[in-house]
Amino acid sequence: MSKRFVQETPDWFRYMDIYFRDGRNPITPRVVVFDGTLDRLFYYHSPNQPILPLMLMGMIKSAANRSESVATTLQELHRQMNEEGQTPFLTQMSIKQDAMIDGTALLDHHGRYVDTLSMPETVLLRVLQNKAGESVGFTLRLPSRLTGSPAETDWVSIATERIKVKIDAAYAGDRFKFAVRVRFSASVVEKLSSLDLDDHQREAELACAEELRDKFEALIAKLQRDKVDPVGFGIYARAYHYNRFKQVKENWGEAFGQSDVKVRVSVAFADEGSVK
Repeated sequence: MSKRFVQETPDWFRYMDIYFRDGRNPITPRVVVFDGTLDRLFYYHSPNQPILPLMLMGMIKSAANRSESVATTLQELHRQMNEEGQTPFLTQMSIKQDAMIDGTALLDHHGRYVDTLSMPETVLLRVLQNKAGESVGFTLRLPSRLTGSPAETDWVSIATERIKVKIDAAYAGDRFKFAVRVRFSASVVEKLSSLDLDDHQREAELACAEELRDKFEALIAKLQRDKVDPVGFGIYARAYHYNRFKQVKENWGEAFGQSDVKVRVSVAFADEGSVK
Protein backbone atom coordinates (compact mmCIF):
# COMPACT_ATOMS: atom_id res chain seq x y z
CA MET A 1 0.00 0.00 0.00
CA SER A 2 1.20 3.51 -0.67
CA LYS A 3 1.93 5.75 2.31
CA ARG A 4 -0.35 8.41 0.83
CA PHE A 5 -3.20 5.89 0.59
CA VAL A 6 -3.11 4.97 4.29
CA GLN A 7 -2.53 8.61 5.24
CA GLU A 8 -5.37 10.21 3.28
CA THR A 9 -8.01 7.51 2.63
CA PRO A 10 -10.57 7.18 5.45
CA ASP A 11 -11.45 3.60 6.35
CA TRP A 12 -9.04 2.16 3.80
CA PHE A 13 -9.06 -1.14 5.69
CA ARG A 14 -12.50 -1.97 4.26
CA TYR A 15 -10.82 -2.50 0.88
CA MET A 16 -9.08 -5.50 2.45
CA ASP A 17 -12.41 -7.24 2.95
CA ILE A 18 -11.99 -9.44 -0.12
CA TYR A 19 -8.81 -11.00 1.28
CA PHE A 20 -10.57 -12.09 4.48
CA ARG A 21 -14.03 -12.94 3.14
CA ASP A 22 -12.94 -15.24 0.32
CA GLY A 23 -11.53 -18.38 1.91
CA ARG A 24 -9.44 -19.12 -1.17
CA ASN A 25 -7.21 -16.13 -0.45
CA PRO A 26 -4.21 -16.72 1.81
CA ILE A 27 -3.87 -14.46 4.86
CA THR A 28 -0.13 -14.88 5.33
CA PRO A 29 1.21 -12.32 2.78
CA ARG A 30 3.15 -9.43 4.32
CA VAL A 31 1.61 -5.96 4.29
CA VAL A 32 3.99 -3.12 3.41
CA VAL A 33 3.66 0.67 3.35
CA PHE A 34 5.56 2.09 0.37
CA ASP A 35 6.79 5.68 0.62
CA GLY A 36 6.33 6.75 -3.00
CA THR A 37 4.13 6.14 -6.01
CA LEU A 38 3.27 2.49 -6.57
CA ASP A 39 4.17 2.57 -10.25
CA ARG A 40 7.76 3.21 -9.25
CA LEU A 41 7.66 0.04 -7.17
CA PHE A 42 5.89 -2.06 -9.79
CA TYR A 43 8.36 -1.13 -12.52
CA TYR A 44 11.43 -1.32 -10.29
CA HIS A 45 14.03 -3.83 -11.41
CA SER A 46 17.53 -4.44 -10.19
CA PRO A 47 19.81 -6.60 -12.35
CA ASN A 48 21.42 -8.05 -9.23
CA GLN A 49 18.14 -9.02 -7.54
CA PRO A 50 15.48 -11.71 -8.13
CA ILE A 51 11.97 -10.84 -9.29
CA LEU A 52 10.14 -8.22 -7.23
CA PRO A 53 8.01 -10.49 -4.96
CA LEU A 54 11.01 -12.62 -3.99
CA MET A 55 13.18 -9.56 -3.47
CA LEU A 56 10.62 -7.90 -1.19
CA MET A 57 10.09 -11.07 0.85
CA GLY A 58 13.83 -11.44 1.31
CA MET A 59 14.26 -7.80 2.38
CA ILE A 60 11.39 -7.97 4.86
CA LYS A 61 12.53 -11.27 6.35
CA SER A 62 16.13 -10.10 6.69
CA ALA A 63 15.17 -6.82 8.40
CA ALA A 64 12.69 -8.57 10.68
CA ASN A 65 15.27 -11.18 11.72
CA ARG A 66 17.55 -8.31 12.80
CA SER A 67 14.59 -6.72 14.62
CA GLU A 68 15.06 -3.62 12.45
CA SER A 69 11.56 -3.88 11.01
CA VAL A 70 8.42 -5.96 11.37
CA ALA A 71 6.81 -8.59 9.16
CA THR A 72 3.09 -7.95 9.59
CA THR A 73 0.87 -10.43 7.76
CA LEU A 74 -2.72 -9.80 6.66
CA GLN A 75 -3.91 -11.94 9.55
CA GLU A 76 -1.81 -9.97 12.04
CA LEU A 77 -3.01 -6.66 10.56
CA HIS A 78 -6.61 -7.81 11.03
CA ARG A 79 -5.87 -8.55 14.70
CA GLN A 80 -4.15 -5.19 15.18
CA MET A 81 -7.00 -3.24 13.59
CA ASN A 82 -9.45 -4.88 16.00
CA GLU A 83 -7.21 -4.70 19.09
CA GLU A 84 -8.33 -1.89 21.41
CA GLY A 85 -5.15 -1.94 23.49
CA GLN A 86 -2.61 -1.62 20.69
CA THR A 87 -2.27 0.40 17.48
CA PRO A 88 -1.20 -1.13 14.14
CA PHE A 89 2.34 -1.11 12.72
CA LEU A 90 3.64 -2.19 9.31
CA THR A 91 6.90 -2.54 7.40
CA GLN A 92 7.80 0.69 5.59
CA MET A 93 10.01 0.78 2.51
CA SER A 94 11.04 3.19 -0.24
CA ILE A 95 13.16 3.38 -3.35
CA LYS A 96 16.00 5.86 -3.43
CA GLN A 97 18.71 4.53 -5.74
CA ASP A 98 17.83 1.02 -4.58
CA ALA A 99 14.87 -0.50 -2.79
CA MET A 100 15.33 -0.29 0.97
CA ILE A 101 13.51 -0.94 4.22
CA ASP A 102 13.05 2.34 6.11
CA GLY A 103 11.76 0.93 9.38
CA THR A 104 8.22 0.70 10.71
CA ALA A 105 5.12 2.70 9.79
CA LEU A 106 2.90 3.61 12.75
CA LEU A 107 -0.87 3.78 12.29
CA ASP A 108 -3.58 5.03 14.62
CA HIS A 109 -6.67 3.03 15.63
CA HIS A 110 -8.40 4.03 12.40
CA GLY A 111 -5.47 2.80 10.31
CA ARG A 112 -4.29 6.30 9.37
CA TYR A 113 -0.53 6.70 8.90
CA VAL A 114 0.94 8.83 11.70
CA ASP A 115 4.72 8.46 11.79
CA THR A 116 7.71 6.27 10.99
CA LEU A 117 10.15 4.56 13.32
CA SER A 118 13.70 4.28 12.03
CA MET A 119 15.47 0.94 12.11
CA PRO A 120 17.25 1.67 15.44
CA GLU A 121 13.94 2.81 16.95
CA THR A 122 12.26 -0.36 15.66
CA VAL A 123 14.84 -2.49 17.48
CA LEU A 124 13.81 -0.78 20.73
CA LEU A 125 10.14 -1.29 19.87
CA ARG A 126 10.65 -5.01 19.28
CA VAL A 127 12.44 -5.29 22.63
CA LEU A 128 9.48 -3.69 24.43
CA GLN A 129 7.10 -5.97 22.53
CA ASN A 130 9.11 -9.02 23.63
CA LYS A 131 9.53 -9.80 19.94
CA ALA A 132 13.23 -9.06 19.49
CA GLY A 133 15.42 -11.67 17.84
CA GLU A 134 17.73 -14.00 19.71
CA SER A 135 20.62 -11.54 19.47
CA VAL A 136 20.22 -7.78 19.14
CA GLY A 137 23.18 -5.48 18.65
CA PHE A 138 23.68 -2.02 20.15
CA THR A 139 26.55 0.42 19.70
CA LEU A 140 26.72 2.72 22.71
CA ARG A 141 28.91 5.60 23.81
CA LEU A 142 30.72 5.35 27.13
CA PRO A 143 31.45 8.61 29.00
CA SER A 144 34.93 10.05 28.43
CA ARG A 145 35.43 10.38 32.19
CA LEU A 146 35.29 6.58 32.32
CA THR A 147 37.34 5.67 29.25
CA GLY A 148 39.92 8.46 29.46
CA SER A 149 40.10 8.24 25.66
CA PRO A 150 39.28 10.60 22.77
CA ALA A 151 35.57 10.96 22.03
CA GLU A 152 35.83 9.07 18.75
CA THR A 153 36.96 5.91 20.61
CA ASP A 154 34.36 5.98 23.39
CA TRP A 155 32.13 3.48 21.62
CA VAL A 156 31.34 -0.06 22.73
CA SER A 157 29.27 -2.61 20.81
CA ILE A 158 27.28 -5.29 22.58
CA ALA A 159 25.19 -8.24 21.40
CA THR A 160 22.37 -9.39 23.64
CA GLU A 161 22.17 -12.98 24.82
CA ARG A 162 19.02 -12.70 26.92
CA ILE A 163 16.41 -9.97 27.25
CA LYS A 164 13.75 -9.86 29.94
CA VAL A 165 11.00 -7.25 29.84
CA LYS A 166 8.43 -6.66 32.55
CA ILE A 167 5.65 -4.07 32.33
CA ASP A 168 3.44 -3.23 35.32
CA ALA A 169 0.31 -1.10 35.01
CA ALA A 170 -1.30 1.10 37.66
CA TYR A 171 -3.94 3.82 37.73
CA ALA A 172 -3.72 6.95 39.87
CA GLY A 173 -4.39 10.65 39.47
CA ASP A 174 -6.83 10.10 36.59
CA ARG A 175 -4.20 8.50 34.38
CA PHE A 176 -2.48 5.21 33.75
CA LYS A 177 1.04 4.68 35.03
CA PHE A 178 3.39 2.09 33.58
CA ALA A 179 6.63 0.79 35.07
CA VAL A 180 8.89 -0.83 32.47
CA ARG A 181 11.86 -2.94 33.51
CA VAL A 182 14.27 -4.17 30.82
CA ARG A 183 17.16 -6.49 31.68
CA PHE A 184 19.91 -7.25 29.19
CA SER A 185 22.53 -9.97 29.40
CA ALA A 186 25.03 -9.18 26.67
CA SER A 187 28.44 -9.91 25.22
CA VAL A 188 30.93 -7.20 24.34
CA VAL A 189 31.74 -7.61 20.65
CA GLU A 190 33.81 -4.46 20.10
CA LYS A 191 35.53 -1.91 22.32
CA LEU A 192 37.55 0.91 20.79
CA SER A 193 38.83 2.55 23.97
CA SER A 194 41.57 1.29 26.27
CA LEU A 195 39.12 0.87 29.14
CA ASP A 196 39.88 -2.24 31.21
CA LEU A 197 36.54 -3.96 31.65
CA ASP A 198 37.93 -6.25 34.33
CA ASP A 199 38.51 -3.22 36.56
CA HIS A 200 35.57 -1.10 35.42
CA GLN A 201 32.93 -3.60 34.34
CA ARG A 202 30.23 -2.33 36.71
CA GLU A 203 30.76 1.29 35.66
CA ALA A 204 30.60 0.32 31.99
CA GLU A 205 27.41 -1.71 32.55
CA LEU A 206 25.77 1.24 34.30
CA ALA A 207 26.82 3.61 31.51
CA CYS A 208 25.35 1.30 28.86
CA ALA A 209 22.15 0.92 30.86
CA GLU A 210 21.81 4.70 31.20
CA GLU A 211 22.20 5.28 27.47
CA LEU A 212 19.73 2.53 26.61
CA ARG A 213 17.26 3.97 29.11
CA ASP A 214 17.55 7.36 27.39
CA LYS A 215 16.84 5.69 24.03
CA PHE A 216 13.77 3.90 25.37
CA GLU A 217 12.48 7.10 26.97
CA ALA A 218 12.94 9.01 23.70
CA LEU A 219 11.03 6.30 21.82
CA ILE A 220 8.15 6.28 24.30
CA ALA A 221 7.99 10.10 24.26
CA LYS A 222 7.69 9.96 20.46
CA LEU A 223 4.88 7.41 20.66
CA GLN A 224 3.03 9.51 23.22
CA ARG A 225 3.37 12.65 21.09
CA ASP A 226 1.92 10.71 18.17
CA LYS A 227 -0.80 9.21 20.41
CA VAL A 228 -0.09 5.68 19.19
CA ASP A 229 0.70 2.53 21.14
CA PRO A 230 2.39 -0.15 19.01
CA VAL A 231 3.98 -1.63 22.15
CA GLY A 232 0.61 -2.68 23.55
CA PHE A 233 0.61 -0.84 26.89
CA GLY A 234 -3.17 -0.82 26.56
CA ILE A 235 -3.22 -4.62 26.77
CA TYR A 236 -1.56 -4.39 30.21
CA ALA A 237 -3.96 -1.60 31.23
CA ARG A 238 -6.94 -3.74 30.23
CA ALA A 239 -5.59 -6.81 32.04
CA TYR A 240 -4.96 -5.07 35.37
CA HIS A 241 -7.49 -2.21 35.37
CA TYR A 242 -10.30 -3.23 33.04
CA ASN A 243 -12.95 -0.86 34.41
CA ARG A 244 -10.63 2.12 33.95
CA PHE A 245 -9.53 0.95 30.52
CA LYS A 246 -13.14 0.45 29.43
CA GLN A 247 -13.73 4.18 29.88
CA VAL A 248 -11.00 5.14 27.39
CA LYS A 249 -10.83 2.13 25.07
CA GLU A 250 -12.46 3.99 22.17
CA ASN A 251 -9.60 6.48 22.20
CA TRP A 252 -6.74 4.62 23.82
CA GLY A 253 -4.08 6.49 21.86
CA GLU A 254 -5.14 9.76 23.50
CA ALA A 255 -5.18 8.15 26.95
CA PHE A 256 -1.75 6.61 26.40
CA GLY A 257 -0.41 10.02 25.37
CA GLN A 258 -1.34 11.29 28.84
CA SER A 259 0.02 8.28 30.72
CA ASP A 260 3.13 8.23 32.88
CA VAL A 261 5.75 5.73 31.74
CA LYS A 262 8.89 5.07 33.78
CA VAL A 263 11.71 2.95 32.36
CA ARG A 264 14.46 1.12 34.23
CA VAL A 265 17.23 -0.67 32.35
CA SER A 266 19.98 -2.96 33.61
CA VAL A 267 22.87 -4.41 31.61
CA ALA A 268 25.12 -7.29 32.64
CA PHE A 269 28.14 -8.32 30.57
CA ALA A 270 28.06 -12.10 30.27
CA ASP A 271 31.18 -12.21 28.08
CA GLU A 272 33.88 -9.65 27.33
CA GLY A 273 35.27 -11.45 24.30
CA SER A 274 38.35 -13.56 23.70
CA VAL A 275 40.86 -10.69 23.57
CA LYS A 276 41.72 -8.39 26.43
